[in-house]
Amino acid sequence: MDSARLRFFIAERLGVSPHEVEAMTLGSHGESMVPLPRQATVRGEPLTRLVDDATLEALYDRTREAGAEIVALLKKGSAYYAPSPPSRLWSSRSSATRRSCSRSARG
Repeated sequence: MDSARLRFFIAERLGVSPHEVEAMTLGSHGESMVPLPRQATVRGEPLTRLVDDATLEALYDRTREAGAEIVALLKKGSAYYAPSPPSRLWSSRSSATRRSCSRSARG
């Protein structure tokens, strides 16, 4: 979830689609989240070549604090928001795969 947040924040900062960003974090939420700057790219270009160190740190701080921000805004029950979009995506892709396979089987 933090990796997706980081990709979004990078995309927002650079004015590109999140689909054009690759970025990864390790660990749990908050202070123990570890971003992997050398793994981050935008359109294949290393993020470290596109922004300065201060911007990188600002992006990482924003990502670390995003979960707490959501909880503060909702006051409770934020955990169910994260699984919803991936579940919907998985479901739609699963359905598309089944349709494709059934068409192939009919030849």
